[in-house]
Amino acid sequence: MKPSASRHPNYLMCAPHFLSNAIPNNPMMADLARHFPQVDRADALAQFDAVRHFVGRYAHIELLPPVEGFQDLTYVSNLGICVQRQDARTIVLSTFRSEPRRGEEEVGARFFSARGFPTVMSPPYFEGEADLKRLGPTCYVGAFGLRTSQEALRWFARRFDVEVLECELINPYLYHLDCVLMPLGDELLVATEQVRPETLRELEKRIGVVHVPTSAALAGATSCVELAGHVLCDDNRGLFKHLPELHAFEAEKLRFLQRICDDRGLTLVPFPMTEFIKSGASISCLFMKLGES
Repeated sequence: MKPSASRHPNYLMCAPHFLSNAIPNNPMMADLARHFPQVDRADALAQFDAVRHFVGRYAHIELLPPVEGFQDLTYVSNLGICVQRQDARTIVLSTFRSEPRRGEEEVGARFFSARGFPTVMSPPYFEGEADLKRLGPTCYVGAFGLRTSQEALRWFARRFDVEVLECELINPYLYHLDCVLMPLGDELLVATEQVRPETLRELEKRIGVVHVPTSAALAGATSCVELAGHVLCDDNRGLFKHLPELHAFEAEKLRFLQRICDDRGLTLVPFPMTEFIKSGASISCLFMKLGES
């Protein structure tokens, strides 16, 4: 199944003025807090701005104002998902399973309503674009089992009259769908060892699947952003220079992504994301796609 031709993308981002790893809400965040107990917000803002300025050359960016008290609001990929039918866009807001993130959906509702976007609240539980990827005009793949519920995926399928292939996640370190798969052109990068065989077979009927090693997925190989012939990814080798296992995973991920890009005529663009990986987050977490124009 080949996705529709890309037009000019629109993205939502939120500056990390209140970013913190004080309340761990995923296993990687908890593990890294033992080595890196605090986020450097000045570095986080500089890293965010570098990414935003690059993306702004190829896409329109809306900025969600940060709100004190929401340490993870910068990770707008979890805020919801935009469903676009021709030029009509509807925002499906998340209902978070992760307790520290509850209330972000109210911030999003006010923001989108003020801009004239129709919004609808998902049933429990749904964690946004990070758990639901579009494969084609009427076909999505969605994760359940750790954050998003099967009930929410089935509601989405009924509400928008689309097919949603259900992908059960069981590895707590790969807790959102973007931790195990990523659409790339007319292919799908998949950490195949983390997907049930029957799910993989259904995916292979619809789109070309490219195997991603689990070790590369753990380092964020499927948590990238494809944009205008580029693949944006994390490069956190500097942060992990004294943690050999994590440094090796990071280096393997970058080699894997470089091969993927070279074979497809794409340009790999790595960014230091050291303050965001302290939350267990990668570069794709900073973006919610608001359709195309």
